[in-house]
Amino acid sequence: MTTYFRFGVTFLEVVIALFLFSATMGIVVQGANYFTRRMIQDRERQLGRFLAQKKLAEIESLPIKEGTFSGIFNEDNPDFRYSSRITRVPFRQVPVPNLFLVHLVVEWETSFSHDFFSLKTYVLGRSEI
Repeated sequence: MTTYFRFGVTFLEVVIALFLFSATMGIVVQGANYFTRRMIQDRERQLGRFLAQKKLAEIESLPIKEGTFSGIFNEDNPDFRYSSRITRVPFRQVPVPNLFLVHLVVEWETSFSHDFFSLKTYVLGRSEI
């Protein structure tokens, strides 16, 4: 009996190999896209926290006035908006004069979603007369 050996691959083997390669590449590209999106979101959250700290330092440095204030930070960051609500803590509740509760919210829009950073803190300051 004579045995013949064929060298090469069949069409079915090529199709299976291409299918496995394309499925693997799809998973790799999807993972890279997810990683890139997470990096962008983390960078924007970091910028939002920095802008909140900057706004809080601005509020603490000026005479504190009760009320609600909002706006954008500057022309460099037009997608980042803030809103703050400053209220005086009643003296009967806390025996500290000129104690204010500051609620600061920083919001921004991304191509992926709407995100925000919220901060509540007490600030001791002098009120505007």
